[in-house]
Amino acid sequence: MTTRTDDRLSDRHVAVTGGARGVGRGIAVRCARAGADVTVFDTKPDVAEETASLVRETGSQAAVYEVDVTDESAVEAAVRSATDERGPIHGLVNNAGIQRAVPLLETSEVVWDGHFEVNAKGTFLVSKVVAASMVDAGTADTVVNISSVGAERPFRRQGAYGASKAVVLAFTTVLAKDLSDHDITVNAVKPGTVETPMVEQWLEFHPLR
Repeated sequence: MTTRTDDRLSDRHVAVTGGARGVGRGIAVRCARAGADVTVFDTKPDVAEETASLVRETGSQAAVYEVDVTDESAVEAAVRSATDERGPIHGLVNNAGIQRAVPLLETSEVVWDGHFEVNAKGTFLVSKVVAASMVDAGTADTVVNISSVGAERPFRRQGAYGASKAVVLAFTTVLAKDLSDHDITVNAVKPGTVETPMVEQWLEFHPLR
């Protein structure tokens, strides 16, 4: 049983992209434990429902919407459905991302573009659509973008990943300035290595010791 710890986010609606597993799932559950109702945007709705179940255990409400964050029309439709059915989004966590460990000289255009499509473009599109809805609602809201320590101190074989996460940092700074007049706070978080299925898979091929 996942219990509620406080009510700091009571009466708030938080949306998390890539919330089906790993860091995204942890963020969704932690927000719920602080009282928030949670919307999960993910390409894997069946897995995301497991996150939703954990959210509901806290007493908070949860909903899952299948969406590809690289598709602007799909993002617009998902955000419209979430706000129509669940009310205004007060907090957005852009967590959806991919990570592939490939030496730069072996990095294909497909791998490079894939990182920028999901990690950079996805963050841009979801931020753009959700922030517009926040501006329309006229409430004091929050956007948090998940970057990485690798954006400033990239690891070996992480060229595409590190570069795409560096874009997230620059984008966050600009978005914060653009939305400052609307009482919307924008920040980026730069996690290091977190124990998730994606990292475990990476460590199978690139052990730390």
